[in-house]
Amino acid sequence: MATNSIPSVQRAAVLTEEYGKLHTYYTDFPVPQFSASQVLIKLQASGICSGDLNTREGYPPAPKVPQRPLVTGHEGVGVIVAVGDEVTAFKPGDRVGMGWRSVVCRNCEDCNEGRDNLCQKQKINGYESNGTFQGKWVCVTGAAGGVGSLACCYALHMGLKVIAIDSAQKAAVCEALGVHAFVDYENADTVVSRIIEVTGGTGAHGVVVCSANPASYSQAVEYAAVGGRIVSIGPSMVHLHTGHLMVKGLGLIAQCNGATKDIQDAVKMGIEDGILPQVELVQINSVDEALDKLKAGRTLGRQVLDWS
Repeated sequence: MATNSIPSVQRAAVLTEEYGKLHTYYTDFPVPQFSASQVLIKLQASGICSGDLNTREGYPPAPKVPQRPLVTGHEGVGVIVAVGDEVTAFKPGDRVGMGWRSVVCRNCEDCNEGRDNLCQKQKINGYESNGTFQGKWVCVTGAAGGVGSLACCYALHMGLKVIAIDSAQKAAVCEALGVHAFVDYENADTVVSRIIEVTGGTGAHGVVVCSANPASYSQAVEYAAVGGRIVSIGPSMVHLHTGHLMVKGLGLIAQCNGATKDIQDAVKMGIEDGILPQVELVQINSVDEALDKLKAGRTLGRQVLDWS
């Protein structure tokens, strides 16, 4: 049975052209419909294997005629979010892995004798059926700010599904970035429940806290997925009970600016991929007004002094 909280679209790496062509990255690739005998899995990770190169380049055992469009990947791990009516061995919440085979006939001699890996009617994940290169959830608090907006863009570029968290008046700015959902932090009573709903009950696998509001941290602990990572960008005096971190195996990581390599990577993505900050030009005689605006949380993107 399905749940209403399952999104209709997702991010995915998809082969759309002939052999030898690169993947196309979608933010609106349809979430598959599942049959009565199938389960729907929310992927948490997927290995990248040389077998995935085969299906892109057309090397055996890829079929002579490429199946397109096709989501590649065959080493997925995730959590079941819905099960078909005929499924009895699994339930929502079970953590499972996906392998090379997506379907075997279960009727031939090889299947009946425990050699289903040799089934001649098998279908292969990422070859003849859509595979596992479909994404994770990341939350960014303070998503309309200079750092937060770039964090959203970087996460989207990496193929992640992004939830932007900021004040209601900044919703349009966040949505223009291409995020998958927006949550109003000013409605504090619904922040956690809304994120849990959007992620289909799993929570966010990663949280980037750009806000200095202590509530951003306490809420992140609540809506983070099991095993999730919370990255501290906005410095704040925070009161947390470590037991809440332990129960879900969460990691709280402090990030102090970026290393030289991080800066080089950011510049490269700006030049090659066009991932640039949203900039608001400020004249030198308005610098204090700009600082006050920043203090009040009214900035959109990165304020930059204009020396021209």
